[in-house]
Amino acid sequence: MGLRRCGDIWFLRKVIDGRRYERSTGFSDLKAARRRAAEIEVELRSGALGWTTACPTFGDWWKTYERTHAPSKRPRTQVRDRGTIAHALPHFGAKRLDAIRPVLSLRTSMVLERSVAGATVSEERYTPFTWHPPQPPTLTLIETCWEDKSTRRVLSCGIYQTEAGLETRAGYGEDLLRSQFARELGNARRVADDWKGLVVAKGFEEIS
Repeated sequence: MGLRRCGDIWFLRKVIDGRRYERSTGFSDLKAARRRAAEIEVELRSGALGWTTACPTFGDWWKTYERTHAPSKRPRTQVRDRGTIAHALPHFGAKRLDAIRPVLSLRTSMVLERSVAGATVSEERYTPFTWHPPQPPTLTLIETCWEDKSTRRVLSCGIYQTEAGLETRAGYGEDLLRSQFARELGNARRVADDWKGLVVAKGFEEIS
């Protein structure tokens, strides 16, 4: 599968259509890393169906965070966060989130610790961020919306209950092709119907 360990985390190395990709699985457990690596590979190959979703850069993530989450924090915390990110943006601003390695984050955090310690934006002592690998998501199937059995691998779409809410997921077994969160069951079903139309347009016929 092309898994390579970097520190405690497994990375996927894959050449697809002559282009080399290297993506972090986010897991130190090999079994979980293999499952995530399979999902990443499917995501990279899913451009033919037009289902590829661009990963945001660190700079784009910070703009979203600052707009949606920062206002709910205390003013002093906002000042501290902006001071810290001001040092991080030159290093990570243009990088995609899935391209930031733990070893790179550690090296940069050491630079930030020295920079922020001497900054005047806050008198608080800077504590480097400790990164913890994400745990595999908990999924509970609510209903199967449709299945395509025209090939040996069954393409299915279902609605799942997750810790974050309702999620519509489509893929080949554990190989996820696309997912989208929904506020309520009706919206999740409409998303599944829209995806079904895309699949039918690609020539699939045995939809049940």
